[in-house]
Amino acid sequence: MEIGEVLRSYRRSLGLTQQEMAANVLTTSYYSKVEKGYHRISAEDLFEILDLHGIKLMSFYEKYHKNDKVLEFNRRVREITQAYNAMDTDALNRLKNQICVSKLPNKEQQILMFLLKIVMAIINQDIDSISEQDKIEIKNKIFNLENWDDFKLTLYANVMIIYSVDANQVMIGNILTEDLEIMNSEKQALILTILINFILICIYQKEFHLAYYYIEKIKNVTTRPQTNILHKMMSEFLFNYLNYRDNREEIFYDNMQTIIKSFELIGATLIVGQLNSMMTEL
Repeated sequence: MEIGEVLRSYRRSLGLTQQEMAANVLTTSYYSKVEKGYHRISAEDLFEILDLHGIKLMSFYEKYHKNDKVLEFNRRVREITQAYNAMDTDALNRLKNQICVSKLPNKEQQILMFLLKIVMAIINQDIDSISEQDKIEIKNKIFNLENWDDFKLTLYANVMIIYSVDANQVMIGNILTEDLEIMNSEKQALILTILINFILICIYQKEFHLAYYYIEKIKNVTTRPQTNILHKMMSEFLFNYLNYRDNREEIFYDNMQTIIKSFELIGATLIVGQLNSMMTEL
């Protein structure tokens, strides 16, 4: 798959069609599937295509090798995110050991170790243990990423707690340049996760007016059962949480219990634990 991606990158930089890139070494149909990762390409055919287009083998290898490291780095971030969402400290410790012996560049290893340190501190409710230098390092990493793609959104969602409320507002303002309603489902789900995280931060920091503001943004998004139903349920819980806190009307308390019961029915035990903990603080 990675070889196909590198071939596509070279083809586009040369301004060639797939037919021109295949150059009768492969059929256009077969070459297209190589780019997409559906078919393999033999070393002999690869070398011939590279030679026909004046692409040096060493340059191709270096680009392929660099791309492979980027994929591994992104995969590790996803694995950390999954373990964090599951509150699985054993998995996080295993990832820490694997990253230490990986062949990733030192800079990438350091970023992953910073991320691990942050999510472990969040799980252990010990944010103060994160040094200012570590916070600066991870903030710089996010700042230096050019586009708000899925990777940058995922990384930011995991470390929002290290930003001030004002700084998070600036970041979210940069993210919300596109209407949530017209985003593809995957990107919308990531941004809704960020908004939920920020609402929780606002509640923790007693910035309740901001919490209401971003809850309203989520409430205005059309429900997509396959991708954003959990976000919508969480925003409804938080809406009722704030209203019960402000008004002490039983309807809001009952609504919270109903939402928790819904999460219980689908086996979302970690969310249930978090929401029950919030209710004990009312």
